[in-house]
Amino acid sequence: MEERGYEIVWPEGGFDEGDTSEIGPDVIAYDENTGEYVIVEAKTTGSTDAVGISLFNTDAYDGDPQLSEEWIENSIEKLENQGQLDSSTVDELILALDNGNIRQEVVFVRDVEGSSTRTLANPRSDSSDISNKSVIGVDAVTVIDLKAEGDSND
Repeated sequence: MEERGYEIVWPEGGFDEGDTSEIGPDVIAYDENTGEYVIVEAKTTGSTDAVGISLFNTDAYDGDPQLSEEWIENSIEKLENQGQLDSSTVDELILALDNGNIRQEVVFVRDVEGSSTRTLANPRSDSSDISNKSVIGVDAVTVIDLKAEGDSND
């Protein structure tokens, strides 16, 4: 996100190696060029199967899919309640959500050769298309392919 010129709003100072987010999005950033907040959820897989909506279904936050507007709002409130976001930032985020100035992005990390992003990039149906507002409403998907360190097949 910083390489794109975004300001990291949360987690403050970013994550250290090995950190994970237990509450809400993995990153909240601000894009000064567009005036939008970017809510980022990172997903990893070693599967070669197609992926999609099932990655975002969760029992947390009343069962709202991750990155849905309801999930974002609940996550923001939980982060505030735990003292991880201050009230002025929460107010800005809720206002941005209400005004449509929030962008939902998935960073999809594949760590196996031949894995598929079919349902992310070319879904089989409207019900699995995560870009549809009725499903989740994701605005962007970034795919990162990883190779194990020391892999001689670089």
